[in-house]
Amino acid sequence: MKNEQLINEMVSDYRKDSKAVYQAWDKTKAISVVYTGAEATATVEVTANSLVLCAPALTAVLTIDLSAGVPPKADILSEVVTAINTYGTGFAATLGDQFDGTEASASLTIIAATSVKTTTVWFVQDTNLQIKIAIPTVATNKKIIVTKVLGSITGTGAGTFEFTKDDVLVWLEAAGATTVEKVSVLPSLSSSAGGQLVLRLKMATTLTAGYLTVSYDEKSADAIPLFV
Repeated sequence: MKNEQLINEMVSDYRKDSKAVYQAWDKTKAISVVYTGAEATATVEVTANSLVLCAPALTAVLTIDLSAGVPPKADILSEVVTAINTYGTGFAATLGDQFDGTEASASLTIIAATSVKTTTVWFVQDTNLQIKIAIPTVATNKKIIVTKVLGSITGTGAGTFEFTKDDVLVWLEAAGATTVEKVSVLPSLSSSAGGQLVLRLKMATTLTAGYLTVSYDEKSADAIPLFV
């Protein structure tokens, strides 16, 4: 029986593929905008209170109020993206990977009219307070087990490590109140085929630098764990 257990453990470990994902904090990719319509020129401008789409350049076709409400008033980034994509007519927008869409759109960095004709332009949101890593969606016949989290942050206010599994919070841990480098004490977290684990390192007040590293094992879905 012990020999059979040992064989199972060896097979389980053999099927393991250890990986890691690294992500540095990046405030420069809040939302992207591109124009692929018929006009020869197109620009996007961010003012203190609005985001203006022009096609051709200097001819405003949509002005989005960044103060409050629903599109075309949009006080959070997801509403800005929705407003642009709903308008369409050659314009398309995307939310940056590290952003949840709940960030204040009024904090988009002011920028003069910038060409977005056929070239995607990313716009900055200075007050993004999180670093975010999405572990790749689990492949068929596989499972993922998170083994280690390392985070370094420079900021102020209470910080937290947060794991969500398919958009549901499954684990939270204090990360510190100022500059820290911390190895998380998370328990083993796993996700099965089609599922996705997302890690966030959040600061309450400011975040000026930092990174996240997540180490995980990818195994066959029928692999027997070494410890139960």
